[in-house]
Amino acid sequence: MLGQVNLSRERSEQLTFTSVSAERAVAPQRMNFASKSPVSLLNQRALKCTSRWSVPSMKRTNSHANSFSRSFNGTESLRKLSNTSLPTIDGSTSNGGSISHDTTDSVDGADGTDRYSRIEKILRQDHFKPTDEANQRELFEEALRATTNDVVLYLHGNTASRGAPHRVELYQTLRALNYHVIAMDYRGYGDSANVSPTERGVVYDALAVYQYITSITKNPVYLWGHSLGTGVSTHLMSLLTEMSLPGPRALVLESPFNNIKEEICAHPFSKLYRHLPWFDILISRPMYNNMLRFESDQHIAEFRQPVLILHAEDDLVVPFELGYKLYRRALDTRGKAWGPIEFHRFEKSSHYGHKYICRAPNLPEIVVRFFHAYRNEQY
Repeated sequence: MLGQVNLSRERSEQLTFTSVSAERAVAPQRMNFASKSPVSLLNQRALKCTSRWSVPSMKRTNSHANSFSRSFNGTESLRKLSNTSLPTIDGSTSNGGSISHDTTDSVDGADGTDRYSRIEKILRQDHFKPTDEANQRELFEEALRATTNDVVLYLHGNTASRGAPHRVELYQTLRALNYHVIAMDYRGYGDSANVSPTERGVVYDALAVYQYITSITKNPVYLWGHSLGTGVSTHLMSLLTEMSLPGPRALVLESPFNNIKEEICAHPFSKLYRHLPWFDILISRPMYNNMLRFESDQHIAEFRQPVLILHAEDDLVVPFELGYKLYRRALDTRGKAWGPIEFHRFEKSSHYGHKYICRAPNLPEIVVRFFHAYRNEQY
């Protein structure tokens, strides 16, 4: 099931995100719904949202490379992993991203067999119109409410959009593990509003989507950031803690940097200029002064949830050393009673680079073990 949602704010700002689930697909519809954003939370302003449903063809590229994990080596491929009997850290088995059917989790019945009946009832109404805002809101929210899967909110990196091929590969991997994936585009990205992005702006965009998700479903939610999205993710987690709001159960940081200043200096585009005397004055310092900082090395010490860091040794965009530096910083600054922090390296010979850790054969095992270990924990 895949849905595309547009959140409209003042000055015609729009934020779009996509919902992808391993659940049975709902007929494509166009939907409008009302929700609340960080703006409405703080200033009591309403947020108008529009949703467009589509089911594009998605093809997963097979990988022939191997990967290395600091903590353990996984040898099973994605196709060989069972969705109903996955190994866990404590030796038990996991249903991947599915919630066990009990009296508290089932939607309509103890076995969950009727959880789509309300969606079908909406579609069969005589007065149902795809263009009607009330019908659209009702259908979209019932579809999200019906899923029994845990939810992964994905925050992408600096280039392209949530529909980039390597991102779609990751969505498919998570779908195969029974996770409901929601991916968003920040302002200025993809088909979201053509508004210049700022750190504060993109973090509040992520907060708006997170609050929307948690207002509809009680299923566990995890946060997954990649590249620039890791800076957005750690800032969002810090903001939720500051606002005394419940945050995601756990955080995955894929190819992270420690702060934007060091990332700029390490980026391939700066190779010819980083040693010139004017580089810091004209490039690094103005970004810092304009509050474009993404200081994950500070934010990671401001929330308690468990953190999983994934980084490839041959990452040329965000060097492996920056991700490891963030890991060491977290070990030194996070509370001893807080959620653990894990670091998994993928060796250079695997050729995953900056974008293709999603192809690692042992990634499903790493993800399921991590999410399952902390899905019921509170920090």
